[in-house]
Amino acid sequence: MRAGHYLSPTEAPSRADINATRGPLLLEFGTDWCGHCRAARPAVQAALAAHPGLQHVRVEDGPGRVLGRSFGVTLWPTLVFLHDGQEQARLVRPRDAAPIAQALQTITGPAHTPNDLLARQLTRQPDATAFIEVDPDTGAERRVSLRQFDDLVGRAAAWLQDRGVVCGDIVALWLVNRLDWLVLHLALARLGAAVMTVNTRYRSAEVADLLQWSKPRLLMLQLHFRKIDFAAVLQDMDPASAASLQAVAVVDAGADGTASAQALPAALLGKPTLRFDLHSLPEGRPAAAAGDTVTPDTRAILFTTSGTTSGPKLVVHTQRSVSLHVQQVAQAMGYLADGVLLLAALPFAGTFGYVSMLAA
Repeated sequence: MRAGHYLSPTEAPSRADINATRGPLLLEFGTDWCGHCRAARPAVQAALAAHPGLQHVRVEDGPGRVLGRSFGVTLWPTLVFLHDGQEQARLVRPRDAAPIAQALQTITGPAHTPNDLLARQLTRQPDATAFIEVDPDTGAERRVSLRQFDDLVGRAAAWLQDRGVVCGDIVALWLVNRLDWLVLHLALARLGAAVMTVNTRYRSAEVADLLQWSKPRLLMLQLHFRKIDFAAVLQDMDPASAASLQAVAVVDAGADGTASAQALPAALLGKPTLRFDLHSLPEGRPAAAAGDTVTPDTRAILFTTSGTTSGPKLVVHTQRSVSLHVQQVAQAMGYLADGVLLLAALPFAGTFGYVSMLAA
């Protein structure tokens, strides 16, 4: 959104609207008759020319105007630079484009969390296709827009929160490449929780070792895929290796009370089972804000690496390290060009598949 005139009190957004804004936003306070505002206009336009599509809202200020008072505005124009509703920089009566351009970098520079990456794409093209999911049995395609994907992430985050997942927790994903994997990863990152990747080719010894070392709160899996019987693998494990688990969540089992609901074992690894049906998650209740505990340096994902020992070792990646790396990969591999699609054949549980997927 690129603003024209200054918005009147009846047109202007509320502070709650500003706080809920996703992605970068330039909020400009002033009036149409203000000489300083008119003088700053060419510099603002010149700096914004390098950021097509960036949200720019001009709000008419004056005595008693609620939004301006909430930001402590005293002089015009005042430019407030925000990202995800949080102020990152401020300029008062700028005359040159250079300081404005520098301040814009604080909200348009590299994204430092996976959800920042998603927010920026939502700002640019919310209805663009984000993923094309192909049913492995029928070959039917399902297209998911960025807006729809973000909605699924929010619902999944609320579902996880209802199951006790909080910032700092780990959730193990033992799934093949599918939309659920991506949604759950972004939902966990939104809560400040991390993914423990579990390769679908792992058998009881490797899975037991991972669970024992990573200590996840939940294990999320599908019972069967092609010739893989995940439940049978669990039966060969010592339940003591899963002492940290609160429950085992099963995808592809249908939602409770529906015709598609499949019978689930009452317990796996001695833990109660839950159903996770991505497309039946309740609408309209976002996850509660995780607050300041979630930062770019919060853990995002754990991978395993081989080495001199027989068992896998864990490597932790933060939200910042993951986000910066995939942006570099996207640039280097040409993923940012119009019309580029990625066939996600490599497993998300491995670094090559994960990085290429998130970069695209």
